[in-house]
Amino acid sequence: MKSPSPSLPTGAPEGTKWFGGPIKWTRVSLTCVGDDVDPAIITSAMSVSPTTAWAKGDLVRATNPEGGRRRNGYWSLELKAEDTDEWDVDEALKSLIQQLPTGDAAWAIIPSSATVRLWAVLELASGNQGLEISPQTAAWCAQRGVGLSIDVYRDD
Repeated sequence: MKSPSPSLPTGAPEGTKWFGGPIKWTRVSLTCVGDDVDPAIITSAMSVSPTTAWAKGDLVRATNPEGGRRRNGYWSLELKAEDTDEWDVDEALKSLIQQLPTGDAAWAIIPSSATVRLWAVLELASGNQGLEISPQTAAWCAQRGVGLSIDVYRDD
């Protein structure tokens, strides 16, 4: 972590409403999904074990033969907020990216028909919270044809 996590000022009157500040993230992941995605090949190319993976045709529930079959292949590497002290979503994305290969050869193995995304799942605690994605993270995605998806949740 490069800087301390921002925190609310102390001593505010009870019932004070806070606005602004960085948005909390809960998990970031890289996902690869498609008909031609073979998780064993992706794992070998990425040189890292996935958090979650399945092959097209695998049982949806291995314990329930009636559960149906997977319609596509899927590979995902995930970093959860509780697994790191990083509070900034862009830094969390960079931590995930650092686990992946830098060379073009590994990325060329991913089928062109696959959808590859870098995901961030965020929790909005108050109004006017935000985040910034650095040019380096955006460039990393663009150089590899990786989409950037951001899901924002709020409990009301």
